Amino acid sequence: MTPATQAAPAPGTEHSPPAPQSDPRHQVISQRDGTRGPRRTRIRLDGPVTETPAPYVHPVGRVAPDWGFVIAEHPEPGQYRHFQFAWKAAGPETTGMGLRIGRGRDGLAVTVLAGDSRWPEETVLTRLCLGERPPAEWSTVRLDLWELTGGRLPLAGVTLRSDGGGALFDRLALGRTAADLPRPT
Repeated sequence: MTPATQAAPAPGTEHSPPAPQSDPRHQVISQRDGTRGPRRTRIRLDGPVTETPAPYVHPVGRVAPDWGFVIAEHPEPGQYRHFQFAWKAAGPETTGMGLRIGRGRDGLAVTVLAGDSRWPEETVLTRLCLGERPPAEWSTVRLDLWELTGGRLPLAGVTLRSDGGGALFDRLALGRTAADLPRPT
């Protein structure tokens, strides 16, 4: 084609940036079990969290639109005190794992870490370090959010991370009392 016969770009597309491409290092896979009873969802991170330039936002860790749970010492209906989750490293290459629960991705939160994992200091209200290595087998973690926060933050989001390799997270649950939580496995 000569320059005179080239088709003009569609209106509004002359300066459109290319569509963002997903980064396979940040793939989140949600697995549903095949049981007939209540279904469960398991989240698996298939790669390490790496420092990436803005504006990349991982799909797990945003403020959930219907979350804003109040943490209370003596919870009434719709309020909570306890949180539980299970986790394990996906393989020996995983050097660190972390979970944040609180105001969302960049707000104050309770952080739970294992191995070589860290969160930005300005987002940490309370930090729990649960070992020098991520667990190789399923491990259940129970948190008393009232003891850890004194009710100073609403529960608006959960953020997950892995370092060095993948991580598995399962059975994330809130309870008014510890007895409301699923039995640890």
